[in-house]
Amino acid sequence: MSKERRVYKSHEYEESISTGSEEGENEGKSTTFLATCNVLKLAIGASIVAVPNKFCGTGYVLGITSLMFFGYLGHVSSLLIINVKRKTGCLTLDELCQNILGPAGFWTLNIAVCVLLFLLIPLYGIIEFNFCAPFLQLVGAGSWTIKDSVEEKIWLGILSVALTPLLCLSDLTVLGFTSATGISCSILLIIITLIAVPLEESHDKWTPNTSPHGGFIDLMLSFGVYASAFFCHHGICQIHSSLNDPSKWELISRISFAVIFLSNAIMALMVYFEFGAYVCFGNESFFFQYFTSKSGETGLYLMAIGATLQSISVIFSLPLIHFILRELNYNIIKSIYNMHVSVDKQLGSKIPNWFFYGHIIIWFAGFLVGIVKPSAIDLIDFIGVFCIPLLCYCIPSLLHMQLNGGIVHYLSFGISKPRAYYIDSNTKRVILTSVKSSYDHNTLDSEKKNWLSKIFYIVICNFMFYWGSSQVVISFFVLARMFF
Repeated sequence: MSKERRVYKSHEYEESISTGSEEGENEGKSTTFLATCNVLKLAIGASIVAVPNKFCGTGYVLGITSLMFFGYLGHVSSLLIINVKRKTGCLTLDELCQNILGPAGFWTLNIAVCVLLFLLIPLYGIIEFNFCAPFLQLVGAGSWTIKDSVEEKIWLGILSVALTPLLCLSDLTVLGFTSATGISCSILLIIITLIAVPLEESHDKWTPNTSPHGGFIDLMLSFGVYASAFFCHHGICQIHSSLNDPSKWELISRISFAVIFLSNAIMALMVYFEFGAYVCFGNESFFFQYFTSKSGETGLYLMAIGATLQSISVIFSLPLIHFILRELNYNIIKSIYNMHVSVDKQLGSKIPNWFFYGHIIIWFAGFLVGIVKPSAIDLIDFIGVFCIPLLCYCIPSLLHMQLNGGIVHYLSFGISKPRAYYIDSNTKRVILTSVKSSYDHNTLDSEKKNWLSKIFYIVICNFMFYWGSSQVVISFFVLARMFF
C-alpha cells in the first residue's frame, strides 16, 4: 500500500468514526447513569475540601466564575480525548500518547501520573488525620489537629507502618469495596456539610471578599485547585469503552461536569461565608476543623460521622494508590530495560519479587514528604499547577492538534500548512505526512463549511496548551517555595 493510499484511508476512517459507529465499540454494558457515576467517582476527591480555602485569595465572585470556566474546559478536554480515541482505535490514554505523541507524550503522561500518585500518599495521610478533627473535638482532643503539630507527624509515621502489611498482598481485590464506599462517603460528606454548616453559629461574622487579592503566584495556585476539582481525564477512555451506547458520551460529560461544578460551588460558598474568618486568616486548615459544641452539638455530631467515615475510606485507599503506582513504575522500567537487552533476558509482565517488595521504599518516601512538609494545602497546590495542567490541558490539546493538521499548524494559529496523517498498520502509530492535492481539496471544502468550529478549536486548544505550560513553569517556583 502506497503512502498516498494510506493517507486516503485514514481520511475515510476519520469520516466514518465521527458518527460514533466504529466497529466493536458497542460491546460495552455500562449505562449512561453508571458511566456518569464513574466520572464523578474519579473527579470528587481531595480538591473539594480545598476549594473553599482558595476563595480567600480570589474572592467568591472570581472563584465561582473560575470554577465554571475550568469546568467547561474540563468538558471540552474530555471530548477531545474521546474524539481522538475514536479516530485511532486506541483504548487508553497511555496508548494514545505513545501512538500519537511518541516518546515525548509517553514520558509526559507517565511523569505526571507518577508524581500525582506519589504525592497522593502523603496528601491522603494528612487529610485522613484532619478528617478526625470533629471526632477529636467530641472527645476533648481538638488540639491534636493543629497544623504542623507533632501529633500529625507521629500519626503519619504510625499510619505508614500499620498499612505496610497490605502492600505485600499481590491481589488487592479484598480492598475493592473502597471504590464504591469512597464515592459514597464523599457524597455523604457533602450532604452532611450542607446540613451541618447552617447549624454552626458560634463563629465571628466577617465581610467576604468580592475581589481577588494576594500575589500572582497565589492567584495561579487558586486556579490550579479549581482545575483539580474537575480532574477525571485519566480514566475516561476506559469509561467510554464500557458504554453500551458510546454516542451518549457528550451527554455524560455535560451532566458529570455540571454536577461537579454545583457540588464544589455550593459547598465552597457555604463554608466560605460561615468559616471564612478562620479559613482565610487562620492557619489554612480545612473547614471541618472549626466545628465546635459551643452553639449545640448537632452540627458537630453530624460532621464527626461524615468525616470519620471519609477518614476510614481514605485509609484503605492508600494501599490501592501504592499498588497502582508500583504497577506503573514497573511498566516504565520494563519498557526501558527491554529495549537494551536480548529477548531471552527481557522482563515479563509479572513483577519480580525484588521490585515488588523493594517498591515499599517509595511508600515510606511518600510519607516522609508529609512529615517533612506536613501541609495538605501545599501538596494540593503543587498537584494543581504541575500534574493537572499536563493531564487535563496539555496532553488532550496536543492529541487533538496532531490529528487535525499537526501541532505546528495549530500552535501557529493556522499559519503553518496543515498535514494529514495515517495509522501504521504494524506499529499502530500515527504518522504525519504532507497534504496531497486531492486530500487538500477535501480538507479545504470541509474548512469552508466549518470555519467557525475550526477557529474555536484553534483558539481553545492553543489556550489550553499555553495555559497548561505556564502552570507547569509556575510549579517549579511553588516547589522551591515549599522546601526552601
